[in-house]
Amino acid sequence: MNPNNYFKIADYLVKSKGESIPEEIFFRTAINRLYYGIFHLVQLELGILIPKSQINRCHAYVKEQIQDSKLRSDYSDLEVYRVEVDYKITNLISYNDYNDAQRIQQRILNTISEPEHLPYNENDEDFYFKTKK
Repeated sequence: MNPNNYFKIADYLVKSKGESIPEEIFFRTAINRLYYGIFHLVQLELGILIPKSQINRCHAYVKEQIQDSKLRSDYSDLEVYRVEVDYKITNLISYNDYNDAQRIQQRILNTISEPEHLPYNENDEDFYFKTKK
């Protein structure tokens, strides 16, 4: 399955809040889906394979694998949202929380898609590529 489908279902949930169902559950579920979409996309894009011995702690394992990357902070922030929506049911979750989680998701997607190197101007006498700072 394509991890981007998690993002589509999150968007669908937020847009289709039911009349007979409190809208908070839509925001909670949408944030959960954003997190799981990122969880799977990070694994695919970075080639992280979870060993069978780590399956019981797969979320911690993925975090360990990105510990030194630019993704770590945003990934951890999104995970905090996921834990809050899944386990802290006395905390009110609103559209603003979903919107914040979506901004974090977008930063992660932007970071994943950033090129490792930026091409120099063809008249540059230095190297052909410069490591992005």
